[in-house]
Amino acid sequence: MRMSGSIGKVFSFSVGDLCRRLQTDRDKGLSVEKAAAVLQKTGPNVLTPSHKTPEYIKFIRTLTHGFSLLLWIGAGLCFVACLIRKIIHDELDTDNLILGCVLVTVVVVTGCFMYFQEHKSQKIMESFANMVPPKATVIRGGETMSIVSRELVVGDLVDMKFGDRIPADIRIIHSQGFK
Repeated sequence: MRMSGSIGKVFSFSVGDLCRRLQTDRDKGLSVEKAAAVLQKTGPNVLTPSHKTPEYIKFIRTLTHGFSLLLWIGAGLCFVACLIRKIIHDELDTDNLILGCVLVTVVVVTGCFMYFQEHKSQKIMESFANMVPPKATVIRGGETMSIVSRELVVGDLVDMKFGDRIPADIRIIHSQGFK
């Protein structure tokens, strides 16, 4: 949800001036129609999603983290030793070749397992976040109603009580026992 630059410092306005600028009523709030129009104009009350790391980068990271890096180095040394033996003695060093292949296989298998486990955990966490959408109690058209927080708009009167999560950047215009 975007606010125009002219009302960016809402804390410095009087409540009456703020209500005039936001075209809202201090007691009745926005009308349902006006709230729908503002929502259409400014968009939903959501945070801009952060940049997501591409999946192939995540996969490469699982193949090259900590101990896996040492295993890659060990496999590389095994292949180099095999190659040196082939060049100098003109015979294949199967022990180093097999050891190098085993190390590469271990790194790839554990990397795949880690990647799929992390991917699965990430999907579970995303499903938890979307399971119960946060709600907000607002006054629109003089009626108190509960809406999904993403539908809050600039100018809404938000009614909060102890234990409620703050659903957006808001200006407190009236409080009772607020600490």
